[in-house]
Amino acid sequence: MSEASDSETPNPSEDLLDGELPVGGILVDRYQILQRLSAGGMGVVYKAKHLALDDIVAIKLLLKPQDETDRKRFLLEARLATKIKHPNTVYVSDFGLLPDGRTFLVMEYMNGETLSSALKKGPMEPLRACRIAVQIARGLQAVHDQNIVHRDLKPDNIFLLTQDGQSDFVKIVDFGIAKAGHLPASAALERQESSGDGESLVGPGTEGTAELREALKQLSAEAGPMTMKSAILGTPRYMSPEAIKGKTVDGRADQYSLGCVLFQ
Repeated sequence: MSEASDSETPNPSEDLLDGELPVGGILVDRYQILQRLSAGGMGVVYKAKHLALDDIVAIKLLLKPQDETDRKRFLLEARLATKIKHPNTVYVSDFGLLPDGRTFLVMEYMNGETLSSALKKGPMEPLRACRIAVQIARGLQAVHDQNIVHRDLKPDNIFLLTQDGQSDFVKIVDFGIAKAGHLPASAALERQESSGDGESLVGPGTEGTAELREALKQLSAEAGPMTMKSAILGTPRYMSPEAIKGKTVDGRADQYSLGCVLFQ
């Protein structure tokens, strides 16, 4: 599923999936759905407009409600994702929980193609491949500086844009299965609360901040490492041996995946 791009425009007459928002619909009173970009079994990605700011954004909406533990984990992980601010990573600006238990992420809207699409056009010149790879490495460094492991780095999750006159400008996307490395949930939460930046623990404007903060505190007290559920995550072709074996991984697993991408 494409993350945040309209490089492929879907058929507007395509039947909506259960739980999907129609074009023109409004999400949480501030995002108007403009276009359906892509859909999969788990969720759908839309092009939308922030009604107050008049900004164009991309929204990933899960179609099915999550259980309570998954919802709490999503909120904690989304909070960590908003801390990643680097030119070579997609910027997550908002997130939230709908009354029916579904979750959504709001991120910068991008108009480009995936690296996988570029590779289908034929072999890349070595210099171009290296220029792309070094940008991926820089983005990963920013991710790892927040003690987060992407865990699904692959060509489908790397966008190539034209930005400020520069072609092949890299954006790493889809942190949907990203986990805090070896930090237990309690430590991750404590680190965010002690940052002194005054930001809320949930997305901007999300209702029920106090309630969600309390829920996350409870999760941090009860949870083990954030990788406790379904340790084997990723795409086998690009996974490190320890990830395939279901072992605990750190940033080195992403470096292995980058090596696979560069080789391809």
